[in-house]
Amino acid sequence: MTNRQRQALDFISAFIEVRGYSPSYNEIMQELGFRSGSRIHDLVHSLVDQDLISIRPGCARSIRIVAPAEARMREALETAPPISHAGPVPSIEYVRWFEKIRKKALA
Repeated sequence: MTNRQRQALDFISAFIEVRGYSPSYNEIMQELGFRSGSRIHDLVHSLVDQDLISIRPGCARSIRIVAPAEARMREALETAPPISHAGPVPSIEYVRWFEKIRKKALA
């Protein structure tokens, strides 16, 4: 994580904690002293790519800090084996995978 990413993440986190909603891109831009909205867009999306925050595209003030356990769970879900059932019982691969991600999420 770069210094600018850390500054942005700290600002976003503090802003949400104090005000109860997320900052706008303009507020982040002013806080970090940027003059270009595209730089803030790139910075915010780099934090999304690192699973540190999430955003809802098209929604104003939708930045949310991602909890570490949630990020681990999201990563585990991306590696999920296909769900196949033999009758009412899930496959053994799925059961093993589920146990593995449950342990990671609780770590």
